[in-house]
Amino acid sequence: MEKAFNSAASRRILVNGLIKLNPANPNVPMWTVEDFDKEPVGVKRSREEWEKHPACYKAGILWKRVYKNPLEEFRGLSVQEIKEKLAPKPFE
Repeated sequence: MEKAFNSAASRRILVNGLIKLNPANPNVPMWTVEDFDKEPVGVKRSREEWEKHPACYKAGILWKRVYKNPLEEFRGLSVQEIKEKLAPKPFE
């Protein structure tokens, strides 16, 4: 039985979007690392709802999940450097 959400496949899609050219504007990639700096709208809304829930407020339970950019390791790299980083390395 396969998992409903495959994190490796999702990561591959995100990383390939850094390399793939945007069809509307071929001079830029589909997205950049900076596009993922803000937490997603769903996470933001969940956090806001959690913080204003009466039971959580009275108990002093804080939202512990911190959003982290999934493409942080590619920040500042060019498309060519990203391709080199993703290329399989031969055995030494």
